This record gives sequence, C-alpha cells and structure tokens, in this order.
Amino acid sequence: MIKGILKTSLRRLMALRVAAADSGCAILDGFYRPIKLVTTVAVVVSPPYTKADHVKYKYVEKRAEDPSVIVEELRLIREVASITKVDVIHIDITLRGLDLTTLTPDDIDLLNISSRAKDHLRTVLMLISADLKMIKEEIGVPVLALGKESTPVRLAELYTAVYSVAYAIKRSLKIGSTTLLGLPRAISIDIREGTIIARSLKPGEHDMLAKFRLEDPSILRKIMWREYPNPVATGFRVVEMRPIA
Repeated sequence: MIKGILKTSLRRLMALRVAAADSGCAILDGFYRPIKLVTTVAVVVSPPYTKADHVKYKYVEKRAEDPSVIVEELRLIREVASITKVDVIHIDITLRGLDLTTLTPDDIDLLNISSRAKDHLRTVLMLISADLKMIKEEIGVPVLALGKESTPVRLAELYTAVYSVAYAIKRSLKIGSTTLLGLPRAISIDIREGTIIARSLKPGEHDMLAKFRLEDPSILRKIMWREYPNPVATGFRVVEMRPIA
C-alpha cells in the first residue's frame, strides 16, 4: 500500500503544473534609464519546464517600481489558470517560498528582512489580498513567493521579452523614431521569418526559450533593429528599433 502511495505521489510530482507570472522589459530614454515597464505575462508550464504550455500577456505601461504591477500578474494568473488545471502558483516576490495565501501581518513582523522591506510587503499584500482570496477559493492552490529562484517565473520573464519586442516594433513605426527597449537580465532575442525568439544567457538555461509569431511579418521590412549590452547596467541588453526611412 505504501509503495502504491509513493508511486502516485511521484507521478504527481513529475507532472507538476505551475502557473507563474512576471513583468519585464522597459522603454528606455537616451541615457538608457527606464521610463516605463512594458509587459506582464502569465504562463502555465509543465515538465521539462523549458517553454510554456499556455500564455497570457498584457501591455501594462507602468513605472517599474509601481507596486500595483503584482496585481496585474495575479489577475493574469487567474485567467491562465482558468484554462487548465494547475498544482501551484509561483510569483516574483522573494520570500523563501512562503505561501502568500496563508501569510498574515503578524507573520511579516517575524520575517528576517529590513523594516523597509516589511513595509513594502505590507503594501503589496494589501493590494493583492482580494486576488489571493479569490485564488484560494477558485483555484485552491498555494501561491509561493519564490521570486527569480522559480524556473516558471524565469520562463514568464522570457516571454515578456518577445511580446515587448513586438510592442517596440509597433511603437517605433507609430512615433516614427527610435525605440530603446531594455531586456530583462541575461536575455537575448532574435527575429527569424516573422518569429521573435528570446533565449536565456544564464548557465544551465540554454534550453529555455520563448517564441511569438508576428501577426503581420511584413512589418519587419519597415524596421531596422540591433541588440547590444546596456552600457549602464551590466548583464542587461538593449534592443534598438528604428523605422526605415
């Protein structure tokens, strides 16, 4: 009997389906400083955790430090989790994997983090308390604060790159001038035959990628692009989009 239970648990573990979200990429000014965050993405991933099974995205256009971004992430997670069953949710808050659906204000006081971090966490929890309650009632799975330690969160970050590049292409054509797009750390993009591809440059993540097929690939004939290191942020890269005159 115990052997059978262990086999069942192992099968469940091997097929663990994770919903995760992240917000990434920023429009930069001429000094490569971020002006606004571009994209929020939620994904559902399963083994081998190298690409997403389901994706939802939204162009948020908010300040990078805006705490309401996490609200957008949780709402997209609820949407994507309504499409398919998930076993757990990972979000981009680093708290050693604590389950936010059970975290209380008293628990925050006991955390070994700075007073400033505690105040920020209280603000965030206040913003997302309604969404956490709905996730607990509708989906019934833990929401783990794993941050960038989570591979599914990293995959969501990769997908922010492909959707943000598509945004930057359209933005450059709309405004008729150059757009500088800051990519998340250790991510590089390529555009081939109308498909935007984002790959991780981190060791051990060589097989992780995100793809997005442009609705109108001919739009690429109207644009020139290049990618290079961000001169003021080591480890980050910039995509420069410029309309062809």
